[in-house]
Amino acid sequence: MRELRWQHKTDNKGMSLVEIIVVIAIVSLFIGSVSYSINWASGKAAEECAQKLVYNLKQARTMAMGKNSTTIIVKKDEAGNIITEMKFVTDTGDTATTTSAKVGNKSVSVKFDDGSAESELGTGGVAFVFDRASGALKTLNGAEANTASPKFTVSKGRTRRTIEIVPITGRI
Repeated sequence: MRELRWQHKTDNKGMSLVEIIVVIAIVSLFIGSVSYSINWASGKAAEECAQKLVYNLKQARTMAMGKNSTTIIVKKDEAGNIITEMKFVTDTGDTATTTSAKVGNKSVSVKFDDGSAESELGTGGVAFVFDRASGALKTLNGAEANTASPKFTVSKGRTRRTIEIVPITGRI
């Protein structure tokens, strides 16, 4: 019976340059697609938070131009989530209802700039009151709104969204 032996060729010099380039190209495509997916997934939370925040601010402005006066407070809750609280005040001055909505989770960073300095959003939050007649920004944190446009910057990972409120018109 014949015995099988591994025979080594003496002219085998390893991989060719073309084989190495093909392997590097395949690995690069794989790493690129994985990093793109991770970046897209991490920025989705910031995008959703910005969209929900814009929706709630627009809703508060629209409600203020109706029958009730509306105050909206954007803040962090005890768990670190970004929330909005809307308080509807009737013509008699009584607080009719208060609604709260979660707009972002604690992994999203939200900064607020009132025109003087940018700071991280805290549990105290930022209060907006829109004018009933025009929808303009009437007060900001209890003080009369100035001409500087207040801005929110929502970010996570490489994704960054800026939300600006024009005080004269109240447009967001």
